[in-house]
Parts: sequence; structure tokens; C-alpha cells
Amino acid sequence: MKYVDILKALADVNRLAIMCYLRGGRRCVCEIEPLLNISQSATSKHLTRLRLAGLIEAEKTAQWVYYWIPESVYQQYPFLATLLNEAGAAYQFASDQKKHDC
Repeated sequence: MKYVDILKALADVNRLAIMCYLRGGRRCVCEIEPLLNISQSATSKHLTRLRLAGLIEAEKTAQWVYYWIPESVYQQYPFLATLLNEAGAAYQFASDQKKHDC
């Protein structure tokens, strides 16, 4: 049943875009929100869905929340690295987006 939950979490274009962006490492929510061209509340809902599925982790530092994909997720779901690499090719931000100083 866990695979069904993971696939459902990845079945949304915005959540898949977030995952592709996070494969580049730890990112602040202030970096993620502008990439999606959706509201802050919608971005938060997508991040929450990914976190509840166990695909990402979050840490609050001062007023900022940082998200990342833990290495254990790639170990538990080996197909994820291939999926994100292939899907990430469709997103220019996957490797060349400048990080913000949050």
C-alpha cells in the first residue's frame, strides 16, 4: 500500500516539480514557491502532502522552513532517483536555479 501512496503523491505536476527541484538539495520554501506559479497556500499543501507521504523532510529555522529529500527515501524507493532525473529534464530549474539567501 505504501507504493500506492508514494505514486499518488507524485501524480501531481506541482509535487513532481517540487521533488525534481529538491533533488538538488535542501531548499527554502521561499525558493520553491516562485517556481510553481501558484499561491503560497497551494505550495504549502503540496509540500505537506509530500511530507506526509514520507518523501521529504522539513526543518524550521527562524521564520524559514527548509525541505529536502532524505537519502533514506532513495534507498527505500530506488526507482525514485531515475524518475526524478528523467522528469527533471523537463524543468529548467532542476539544476540552474540560483539559491536564495533566506
